[in-house]
Amino acid sequence: MNRVLLSGPRAGARRRPTAGRWRQSGFSLLAAAALAALLGLLAFVVYSRWQVNQLAADRLAQDQLLDKADAVTRGFAALRGRLPCPAATYGGPEQCDGTLAKGWFPAEAATLFAPTDVAERLKGLPRCR
Repeated sequence: MNRVLLSGPRAGARRRPTAGRWRQSGFSLLAAAALAALLGLLAFVVYSRWQVNQLAADRLAQDQLLDKADAVTRGFAALRGRLPCPAATYGGPEQCDGTLAKGWFPAEAATLFAPTDVAERLKGLPRCR
């Protein structure tokens, strides 16, 4: 009986007997576990790096918004001669009767001195007095 040995991409696909035993091919369980651990570690490192970058971008955006709020507050103080009073509700008018110690950034100050997109974001800032 003549055997034809395969060559090319399927050459290792058949198992051939070697000294009375079948030669095994493929990955061992240990190699598969090591590969899974390596991929898991790589995924963890990539996710951690992405999370750090995302936090840095969020912090930068928040710092820029606070700088704009500072400029709006300075403009309000220059125009009115006082700091804006806090608003009792989100997007509400300032309440200067002295009952609020803390509140929201007043919509009136935000819309007076900031562009519309910035003013909408400034209205959501909690403010301590």
